[in-house]
Amino acid sequence: MVFNKEKSIQIVKPYLEELAKNYSGYVKEDSPIAFGKMYNASTDDYNLVLQVGHNFELGIRFSENENTIAYIANAYFMLFDNGKQYKVHKTIDSAVLSEANIKKTIQKFKEAYHKSRTQTGSLGHGF
Repeated sequence: MVFNKEKSIQIVKPYLEELAKNYSGYVKEDSPIAFGKMYNASTDDYNLVLQVGHNFELGIRFSENENTIAYIANAYFMLFDNGKQYKVHKTIDSAVLSEANIKKTIQKFKEAYHKSRTQTGSLGHGF
């Protein structure tokens, strides 16, 4: 199997676009997420980024591993407490690229997003 980033993007992007519709967000390709630190291409560049609101991003990066295409999905979001802003990174999933695994990742995104909203909402701040 030859790694094909464009094909991987075509497989995953429709799922992220559906999330974008449901969460009033948008999807970017080949985009960095520099989250409150100095930019580092090896950790901050993502093949797909779902931006939801002003303070929640989901980044997906593809790689080839032993003749399979794998991906990692990371969430970056803000929490607020007593006027202080906290930047949170959470690895959502890491798996071999398949439709079943993408669906599991989407469910994990939903759980992380709703949890971040609940924590933020309970602190009296919204996105």
